[in-house]
Amino acid sequence: MKKIIPLFLCLVVLCSCSKTDYSEIESRAIVSAIGIDKEKENITVSMELVNTKDTEETAENQIITKEGKDFLDAVSNISSSVSKNLFYSQCATVVLGENLTKADVQSVFKFIFSGNEFTLLLKVIATKNA
Repeated sequence: MKKIIPLFLCLVVLCSCSKTDYSEIESRAIVSAIGIDKEKENITVSMELVNTKDTEETAENQIITKEGKDFLDAVSNISSSVSKNLFYSQCATVVLGENLTKADVQSVFKFIFSGNEFTLLLKVIATKNA
């Protein structure tokens, strides 16, 4: 019996609940595709967001387009216009316009690889008009 009590105490202490970043999927805006273009001095970013409503209705995806002085500014403008947090784990495609500079492309890849939940299955495509 004396051996069971310390074992039980160790189990209780070592199995504590840790803080997690769990949130319901309905509280997130799922990004399925991103398009990036450069027009004059501004970067234009378009994101296709998947509708996550609970209803059985046929929900349509929405495309939000915002401009910014650079890529992060445009993403911030999109994020501020959506009431939910952006969730990039389901993003399948990033489309880069041909007018982007090397620095613009580097900032896009820095954003992708800096822990924003993108998967390794992400396809990056370059085209004339994203």
